[in-house]
Amino acid sequence: MLPERPISDVLDDVIHGDASATAYREVLRRASECQPYLPVLLRILEHPNHAISDCAFRTFEKIGNTATHILIDAFPASNGRFRSDLLSLLSTVGDFDCVFPLLAHELLCENDERRFWAANCLGRLHTPDSNWTETQVACLKYATELLLSTRSVPQFRKYWLQGRMTLKHLGVIPHDTT
Repeated sequence: MLPERPISDVLDDVIHGDASATAYREVLRRASECQPYLPVLLRILEHPNHAISDCAFRTFEKIGNTATHILIDAFPASNGRFRSDLLSLLSTVGDFDCVFPLLAHELLCENDERRFWAANCLGRLHTPDSNWTETQVACLKYATELLLSTRSVPQFRKYWLQGRMTLKHLGVIPHDTT
């Protein structure tokens, strides 16, 4: 059996789009070896090709909380889909107390897409046993109202599909409502 290629070579193939599905699977399988290459994974996450960026997203998920610092450092200068991906990852792998200020800030920004995405991320973090402060609960209430508005305000309708899933998770609307 041939020895495994260095993970840096596999990541290089992925970021240049030269990789096959085999290389993507290898990166995911060897996610623990990617820790020293978090900046490379961040570049892959920012790639415009969704299949390529998804490889990095899933690898960051597998790496978990230890990747939080690089995601937070990249967040202020991010925009578009990359910013949404960062926020999703931070909501998934980061500590709530570290991520909450970012979510609260995004909820109040002028950009609709950012506000709605933050509302979804915050809503997905809540569970029946969450022990949130009054401020955090107030943000969740605002996020819920924001997501509910996506159903009835025509210019927000494009956000309804994701909002509906989050509202179902929160138990605000029944699971059989479309």
